[in-house]
Amino acid sequence: IGLVGAGINHPYNRPKRFFCSQYVAWLFQQAGLVFFHKDCALVRPEDIRQAFQNYMIYEGRLCDYRGFLKSGHLYQAREMQEQMNTQQAG
Repeated sequence: IGLVGAGINHPYNRPKRFFCSQYVAWLFQQAGLVFFHKDCALVRPEDIRQAFQNYMIYEGRLCDYRGFLKSGHLYQAREMQEQMNTQQAG
């Protein structure tokens, strides 16, 4: 139902139920990273692709990802958000 709502630009939120791009947007929102200036239920996969097309957060083997998270490099995402907001405002 939520996916249909996104298709007609009408957010439909249900507790603990997400479609894929809505879930990604919600996770960012919960982490305090606001990349999308619309309801999470309206974020589409294309929005995510466009928001991150110029930024690589991780490249490597999946089995090495846990070590990457422990290294603290993921917090560079906050800097990336600031850069994106600056570019959008300019």
